Amino acid sequence: MPRKPRVHFPGAIFHIICRGNNKQDVFLDDRERRSFLEKLGLLKTSHPFKLYAYCLMSNHFHLLIEVDQCPASSIMQCLLTGYTQYFNIRNERVGHLFQGRFKAELCQRDSYFIGLIRYIHRNPVRACMVDHPGAWPWSGHHDYLRRRPTLTDTAYPLTFFGAEGGQARRTYEEFVAEEGAEIPMPQSTQGVSVDRPVSRADEDQGLVRKSLEAAAETGFSLESLRGRSRLRPILRARERFVLRLLERGCTAAQLGRLLARSSSTMSRLAEAAARSGKSGGSDPRVLV
Repeated sequence: MPRKPRVHFPGAIFHIICRGNNKQDVFLDDRERRSFLEKLGLLKTSHPFKLYAYCLMSNHFHLLIEVDQCPASSIMQCLLTGYTQYFNIRNERVGHLFQGRFKAELCQRDSYFIGLIRYIHRNPVRACMVDHPGAWPWSGHHDYLRRRPTLTDTAYPLTFFGAEGGQARRTYEEFVAEEGAEIPMPQSTQGVSVDRPVSRADEDQGLVRKSLEAAAETGFSLESLRGRSRLRPILRARERFVLRLLERGCTAAQLGRLLARSSSTMSRLAEAAARSGKSGGSDPRVLV
């Protein structure tokens, strides 16, 4: 039976997992890991795509990429072929290095996006190879802590953690340090032990979850609601979005971090959303 063609459209985000053939190691030392990352960096120029997260383990690797015009299959073919040739020559071997077709799961931009980044960067911790993500040098985690990333495209993901760069990086670090679920999904703050205070990471985890739920209820993506569009349908959806988050206990300061607006703007929008919720109308002068 012929293989089904892979999904492709510009802007698609894929969580890619590729394992060694017969579970064999595909990285035998740090030099091979560096070579793999060099090839990955060159591909970002020759086959433009965005790399939001990665992690190189011993017998497999994870990538989280957003494609443009070039399909993920073409990107991976070049990457795997080039690296396999290098690996085989260096280790005086022949044959397949990787197991069958790589696995590529289409990721919704909002629903699993942040959870996937944490899931990928915590792989070495779950495998008991290190105690915390920062102790593993072969992942994109470190780029999120730098002002100038070297390989990973961190700008868009960091907007989920705040408008200001330094604070966003700190909030991201706290978020990834928290142990998440085994499946790559943002977690709720429900069930937090009462024996310790709720941390900023806990609060932002809850905010991410609440915002994804509220966005889904409006019928618009979180990215659209966080944007600057003043089209009437999006303005009204943004108002409903804010009202739902207020009903879920979010503060104007949290909404400001989420939507990258000032606290005063969010206070006005919150008041307008509350009035709209009672009257069924909206005031376009305060919608942002």
